[in-house]
Order: sequence, then structure tokens, then C-alpha cells
Amino acid sequence: MADSIHNLEQSILEWKKGRLSNGRLLSLPEHLAIQMVGMKVDETNRPAGLDNFMWKIIEGVQLDALPGVEQLAKKFEVSALEIAFYRQLWGPADDEVLPGVVYRRVLVSRRNSVPEPIIQDFRKEVNHWRVQLQSVRSGIEGDVPDGLAMQSTEESAKN
Repeated sequence: MADSIHNLEQSILEWKKGRLSNGRLLSLPEHLAIQMVGMKVDETNRPAGLDNFMWKIIEGVQLDALPGVEQLAKKFEVSALEIAFYRQLWGPADDEVLPGVVYRRVLVSRRNSVPEPIIQDFRKEVNHWRVQLQSVRSGIEGDVPDGLAMQSTEESAKN
């Protein structure tokens, strides 16, 4: 468990900077895309600088974020669980993606004959992370990581 807590603390520190576990620093449009997936959108909502591939994901999964989170996870080469946790930190408090990701992971685990105690430990661990993220999120000011906010400021200065 101590290792898990260390991993959680490290992950939160990185996510607060807008960085994923594989070291990728998100751009501001990518950060916004992670938050927007599953929302009802049109071209007027498109973040400036968001590439067409990611915009098609957002447009294609309106009102059902889970498939979009899975597609973004593939694009960023991280797990859907990480993207769901990132959304828990930065997104709306009532986001339902994390339970969906966990449900799918449990189904796959059962299909692969993973012992039930391991599945239950996984669920407990996810719940622990979710609770921790909720407490951290209350101390975050703004809706984007500071480094990504700086990207936005620098882009504005260039224009």
C-alpha cells in the first residue's frame, strides 16, 4: 500500500502540472479536450489549436464520454483509468467516466479469470484514489494546470 500511496502522490503532482504518467506534457487544447469529451459540443466550443483528430473524437462521443476517454488514452499512450483519474482531478465533480472505466476493467478481469480478491483490491484502490483526488481538487485554483495556463498566456502574447 505504501508504494501505491507514493504512486498516487507522484501522479497527482504530475497531473497538477498537466503531465501524464508517460511524461507527456499536455497542451492546453489537449487538456481541454480531455474535459470536453462526452459534452454536447459544436464548432463554437472547439478549443483553439485542437487538432482535427481529437476534435473528431469529441464530436463523435457527445453525451457518452467513456468511448472518447478510451480513444484519448490510446492517443496519449496511457490507460483509460489514468485519463479518468485526470478528469476526476480537473473535471466536473459528478463525472461518471471513472465508474465506467472500472466496470469495464472488472468485466475484462472476470473474463480473464482474475481471482475475485484481486478485483476487490483493485476496486478499493480506485476508491482510495478517487477520495484523495476529491480532497486535492478542492485546493486547486482555476480549471487548468498552472503550466498550461502559462501556455495560454504566451499564445495570447504572440497574437
